[in-house]
Amino acid sequence: MKRELKAGAGATLLVAGALSVALIGGAGSGSAAGTPSSAYGISAEGLIPLDPTPYVVSTDGKLVEESAIPVAIPGLADVGVINASAQNDHAETSVASVGISADALTDAGLGTALAPVLDPLVAGCNQLGDALTAVTEPLSTQLAGLVNQIGAGAAVLTGNDLVQDTVLLGNLNAVCDTLENLGDLISIGAVTAQCTGHTGSSNVAPINLLGLPVSLPEGVNQALSSGALGALAPVLDLKLNTQTSNADGTFTVTALELHLLDQIHIKVGSATCGRVTTDGPTPTAPSPKPIKTNVPVTG
Repeated sequence: MKRELKAGAGATLLVAGALSVALIGGAGSGSAAGTPSSAYGISAEGLIPLDPTPYVVSTDGKLVEESAIPVAIPGLADVGVINASAQNDHAETSVASVGISADALTDAGLGTALAPVLDPLVAGCNQLGDALTAVTEPLSTQLAGLVNQIGAGAAVLTGNDLVQDTVLLGNLNAVCDTLENLGDLISIGAVTAQCTGHTGSSNVAPINLLGLPVSLPEGVNQALSSGALGALAPVLDLKLNTQTSNADGTFTVTALELHLLDQIHIKVGSATCGRVTTDGPTPTAPSPKPIKTNVPVTG
């Protein structure tokens, strides 16, 4: 089955999945009590609102599943395949990837807020790139000449291998390309979250900020330090593996939370565990029917 979910900023998601349907009313119907399990892949509040997508809730304790195909959410993110499922005492979700670009945020009206952060970085990249090129180009030429003198057997030691493809220059190029092309500010790999009862776990791997990989802290209720956020520290707060015991008795695991410019709050990968009990339908006794036989009656 396919259906459409309307997202904020005019985005449309095609969702395929299996839904459990509760029949309400009618003779002999049961009733559910308790707090159900639920799960979703991504949601957003603030400047770019997005309802939890795809959202599943198990109102009767039975398994409910949905999947969403990859989609671009205007002004927010590019999202990979999402799966979500929920049932009594268990819920889980997975998101293949999430990319948040400077271009999308600029289109959403945040360009002015991003400019004080990005403009100095672009200028710094250009200056540093020019300075490094002035040093590395002559050295690369000298090393290439040395390799030619040594012979073809040492071709692996080209100046390009030793200098131009170093981690330093490779990372610098990645950052500069991201900034100049308004590419992904934040690139997130696979995200998963799951809970069973009042325990749960999540995983996020990897995360790149401005094209550079970030080392993620382990444990529950973690947040990236300003040092780890680097140049994005003024505009980004990022939390990992948030686990919460809720007032209604449910338990929630959210793999990733991002606050951008204090104007957009994004959650990626959230699972909530609860339990419902269902009163079974009241059995109705059948009306008695006469039984015909061929046994003679004597008396």
